[in-house]
This record gives sequence, structure tokens and C-alpha cells, in this order.
Amino acid sequence: MMKDFFKHNLVGIVALLVAAGFGLRTLKVDGAGKMAFVDSQRLMTGFKEANQADKELRDEDAKWRGNLKVLEDSIKAFMDTMSVKFDKSDLKTKKSLQDELSLRNQQANNFERANVHRMQEMNKEKIAKIYQKINSFMKEYGKSKGYQIIFGTANGSILYGEGTPSDITDDVIKNLNQRYE
Repeated sequence: MMKDFFKHNLVGIVALLVAAGFGLRTLKVDGAGKMAFVDSQRLMTGFKEANQADKELRDEDAKWRGNLKVLEDSIKAFMDTMSVKFDKSDLKTKKSLQDELSLRNQQANNFERANVHRMQEMNKEKIAKIYQKINSFMKEYGKSKGYQIIFGTANGSILYGEGTPSDITDDVIKNLNQRYE
């Protein structure tokens, strides 16, 4: 009896299943709401404030590398002087010259370590401020444009979408820069 029912109503059952499947698919899409993505790398290179922070960090890095070079040149000059005196010196003077060289090398290493740490802290601080501004802006932007979800990409991890209306990166960069000018 059931077999006859399916046999006589096969077209109707298939149509019902297709309609139900379509309805579920539509429900899923509609339930997800308006979604978009932002290319995080393009956002960071397009955000003027992020570029300014990067320039400040590079300038600071160049400055301390210049100071390190002065220290290294001083050590090299001391080594040149030391090599001239060393062979002619007594044991006490040789020991004193070696101690002085060791101290200068240690000072240069300490200077380098301290500045690497300082640069890392500066970078972390500046990037945290940039992210705070971007995240705050994105929340407001998403609400004002009616997005329920805005994805952020890293190295183009969205498999498809660049150049589509879902890619809102350029609009976000424009509005973000206008906000913080």
C-alpha cells in the first residue's frame, strides 16, 4: 500500500522535497543576514594612521641602529688600538685591555637587547591603539550599514569574493581615514 502511494505520488513528493530543501536553504541564507569581509592586510596598508605608526617605528629603529653603529665603531677603534699595544704590553696591561674590550662588548650587547625590547614594546603599544580604533570603527560601521557579520581576512583567506559587493575593504578604508583625519 505504501509502495503504491509513493509510486503514484512520486512527482508530488519530489516537488515537496525540492520545495522544502529550497525553503531551508532560503531560511539559512536569510537567517545569516547581511555579511561582508574586509581584507585586513589592505586595511592596515590603507589606514593612514597605521602607516604613520609604521613610519615612526622605522624612524626610531633607524635612530637606535645609528647609536649602535657608533658603539660598534668605538669597539672596533679600541680593538685596533689594543692590537698595536697588546704585543708590547706587560701581563697586567694585557689583562686590563682584555677586560676593557669585554666591558665594551657587554655594554653594546646590553644596549642592543634593551633597544630590541623597547622597540617591541613600542610596536605593541602603537599596534594596540590602531586595532582599538579599527575595531571600534568596524562595530559602528557594521551597525550603520546593517551588517550582522563582517569577516576579516588574513593573507586572502576568503576563497572567493574579491571585487564583489561583499568586499567592503575600500569603503572601510575611506571611511576609517575620514574618521581619524
